[in-house]
Amino acid sequence: MAGWRLRQSYGFGAARLPVAPVFAPGPFSARGSTADAFALVAEEIAALDPRPLRRAAGGALVGGLVIGLAVFWLAPAAIPPRDQPLPEIVLLEALPRAPLPEPEPVVE
Repeated sequence: MAGWRLRQSYGFGAARLPVAPVFAPGPFSARGSTADAFALVAEEIAALDPRPLRRAAGGALVGGLVIGLAVFWLAPAAIPPRDQPLPEIVLLEALPRAPLPEPEPVVE
């Protein structure tokens, strides 16, 4: 539940302590632009040490390679041909009915 909703519904607890964190933004807080958010993310990535990122990327690459080779190794290359021919499927139909005799024409 949002902090502003808690403040609106309950206000303060019995000890007059705020129920919601003080740092929770209200419903009408101004948001930054998307470009600013991407700039902050780029700054954080630039501030990181690249060695752990390289190690993690290398580990992911090795793991993907191992999984790919395992799939290639364990998958059957081709299905061998059958030694026995496939059985023929025979559909049984009802016996044909004798044709009904034609009615004699009515002469007046």
